[in-house]
Amino acid sequence: MVRAPKAPVLTTTIVSLHRDLGAERALSGRRDGRG
Repeated sequence: MVRAPKAPVLTTTIVSLHRDLGAERALSGRRDGRG
């Protein structure tokens, strides 16, 4: 029951960080070529 509420929060944070990193990498240079 304690992990339930923490899961979405961690996921949201990770997604936000991942998006920020992806944007920075895309600007730095499209190496992943994910579109």
